Amino acid sequence: MIRGLVDDPRLALDNIEIARRHITAFLLQRYHQAKLPAIKPEDQPQLFAVLGSVSDFKNRRKVLNRHDLLQWLTANEDSLRNEISGWLPTQLASTEKEALLGNLIAATMGAIDEAIDYVSSENTDEKSEQRGEVAESGIEIPEEVGEEQPGPDPSMEPTRSPALQGRSAAVCFSYGRGQFPCFR
Repeated sequence: MIRGLVDDPRLALDNIEIARRHITAFLLQRYHQAKLPAIKPEDQPQLFAVLGSVSDFKNRRKVLNRHDLLQWLTANEDSLRNEISGWLPTQLASTEKEALLGNLIAATMGAIDEAIDYVSSENTDEKSEQRGEVAESGIEIPEEVGEEQPGPDPSMEPTRSPALQGRSAAVCFSYGRGQFPCFR
């Protein structure tokens, strides 16, 4: 049980950091809507298969990529700025609103670059080589000795259904929470 008085939760609509995060999320959502084909959720249940990986996003040859996002933001800056201006909380100080809207592209790209550890093109090849990534030529560069590698996802490991133990003719697998039919 809770003892004493409980403070009512409070939502601070004048928080510029929250507004900045919402702007970034909104711009990424709009970019994805503009660039991705309409795919029904049931047709593509794997969100990351559609969006790609961080290294894909850094690759100019991929459908969704950092360079294309910057071009799209620049081409649509005025309409995006007007749209965002319409939903920013009125509780934000006018100077903060002006700063958010005036620095729309630079702040968004800065937040994204920081999140994906983006390195400008001048240092990309050198940094890629250091990290064992694919260079611009498409040739895979050897990974660093002792570099940590992601392990297999245990939820995706096939397991024999316990309900079918002893049925040697049927091979049934379950992946994570979903089960697949038996194959004979």
